[in-house]
Amino acid sequence: MKCTGIIFLNLEEAIKKLELLLEEENKTEKSA
Repeated sequence: MKCTGIIFLNLEEAIKKLELLLEEENKTEKSA
């Protein structure tokens, strides 16, 4: 259970980072 919990935490962090990157890309596209 501990291993799966750590994996899920890493997945959540990765998803948040991806969402931030997508938001930044959208901002640059709109400004361009």
